[in-house]
Amino acid sequence: MSNVIDFNAREFKMDKSLSGGFGERVFLTTALGNTVEAWEIGDTYSMGTRIVCEKKLEKSTDYLFRFAMTGGIKDLSMRGSVVSKAVLYGLDGFETEEEAWEERLTFSLEESRLRPVLSKRDGTGLLRVFELPFHTGEQENWRIVFAALGAKEQIFPAEDCAAYGLMEDLDYEAWLEERKAEQEKEKDLEVERQMKKNSFLWPENGRSAEKEVDTETV
Repeated sequence: MSNVIDFNAREFKMDKSLSGGFGERVFLTTALGNTVEAWEIGDTYSMGTRIVCEKKLEKSTDYLFRFAMTGGIKDLSMRGSVVSKAVLYGLDGFETEEEAWEERLTFSLEESRLRPVLSKRDGTGLLRVFELPFHTGEQENWRIVFAALGAKEQIFPAEDCAAYGLMEDLDYEAWLEERKAEQEKEKDLEVERQMKKNSFLWPENGRSAEKEVDTETV
């Protein structure tokens, strides 16, 4: 049975080697009504954001890194690509940081590239819980990295899966279809508004809809 590592916002800090990113540690209220400490990282303008933490773990042990997140997905109104990743790698036995990085485990969290343990509808649209499995081998010292680019995301501790039982299931594909339908409805409403505006300014007789002044002399 795997040991569980729960996300702890206070163990993470901004990666200072990456300039220009956005990230802050915040308190937020989850869909279950609990106030938790979270990291909010990434936006649509920065060059990318990373937060990191280091942990000392047992050798030759199976672990699950567990967390919940909202965001980290591309809305239809966004331009460009979205990147949301969790990266884990050991630090022992390597001469350089680059060598350790080459042995990393990368989990792609954006859209539906990695299936979450559960995916639910919440006030933000989509809440997902992930459990990332890994084996430490001969490594004791580990680094965990979250990277975000192109969209904002919130990362916070996950509750037991049973706690989300009353929430409606909603995966990314279903959420995307809903957003497409909403966008089409918004377009239809905009067309209707423009037609009403044009009919007011340019009625069928071709005259302005403003009140006409009778210039005939009596």
